[in-house]
Amino acid sequence: MKTLSLLLLCTVSFVLGAFAQDESPQNDFPINPVTFGNGVSDGGLHYDELTLLDHSLSILSMSGTMTHFWISGDPAMDVAVIRYYVDGELIPSIEFQPYLACGAGFDDQTAPWGNSWFGKGARGGGWYNNIRIPFGKHIKVTAHLPRSLNVSYPLAIFSYVRGVENLPTYIGNYRLPNAARAKLIKIENLFLTPGQFVTLASQKTGQGLVFLHVLSVSSGNLAFLEGCYRIYMPYDNQVWPGTLLSTGTEDYFDSAYYFDAGISHMEAAGLTHMRCTNDDEQHYFINRKKRYTRQTKEEKIKEQMNEANKSNVNKTPSRSVCNVSAYKIHDKDIIGFRDGFAFEWRNGDMADLRTGQKCFTKTGGKLLYDVTNSTLTSYTWIYTW
Repeated sequence: MKTLSLLLLCTVSFVLGAFAQDESPQNDFPINPVTFGNGVSDGGLHYDELTLLDHSLSILSMSGTMTHFWISGDPAMDVAVIRYYVDGELIPSIEFQPYLACGAGFDDQTAPWGNSWFGKGARGGGWYNNIRIPFGKHIKVTAHLPRSLNVSYPLAIFSYVRGVENLPTYIGNYRLPNAARAKLIKIENLFLTPGQFVTLASQKTGQGLVFLHVLSVSSGNLAFLEGCYRIYMPYDNQVWPGTLLSTGTEDYFDSAYYFDAGISHMEAAGLTHMRCTNDDEQHYFINRKKRYTRQTKEEKIKEQMNEANKSNVNKTPSRSVCNVSAYKIHDKDIIGFRDGFAFEWRNGDMADLRTGQKCFTKTGGKLLYDVTNSTLTSYTWIYTW
């Protein structure tokens, strides 16, 4: 009897131990991974597409994943247009400029910095990213210069790309289904009025993950940072206020008080650029934000009432320009959706005059801190299946 009890105890311990194993990704593909890649050294890049890689899976392989991209050369390579054509696409699902793919706006040349997904390793160029781009049969990667550069001759390019056959794609500890595909949704130079909402990315049907978001904004002051992020799921159920993702823009990027700690390049989020042409105005807005957050509810309501009663007719427009860019990576902080989604941001935000709270007032409140018109560029990377 004692022997039977001991045997049962050992069996239960073994089963529980199996379930308590490390949750890190396992090599569960039946075929060994095989690396492939290509590059160009001291090549010439102009307006026509230059093929960096054209690869079809080998006969025994089940799938492929692009794992690495790097570029340098002439300074214009920072804004070269990189395209990934997946499985015979005529219109690429992935098209980016290297600096924005790394979350850096406004030609910011800070270096070196990096995380496990992307970064910049040199003062001149050296942009890299490890963003996973899965495919089923064939992948083609090209580069070309935007015609807005207006150059009459090819410019020097050094670049290489790399991938792996039979490598499953993980976002954090979540393994993407074999049918998952990457998609980059871009907004470029969109003009926004104070308090205007913008849908940064959306999909009407299907399942997936929001993986990476890059925001680049130019505005008259820093008040646009009051804007709250939210997501609606499913797509057909866009009932206000959706699911709140942050209580302000810098909050979404894991900072606070208008990024008062300055430039950062953290693993999950970072501020890659922030500069106002009027430094005094930048400091004013940061200090005003700190003062406001320390006020009582009654003090906040009183201040908002006073501002709401002010006339804006003779107000002098802001002469400052504030440029901000930041990134947020959702590999640990997973944002999943089913039956579609809509990912939304607002240029500044509105406070309820009765409660002093923001993020939950769509109309009829007070726009905070004299927010101005803004110009937005954003990259939102998603995986869908």
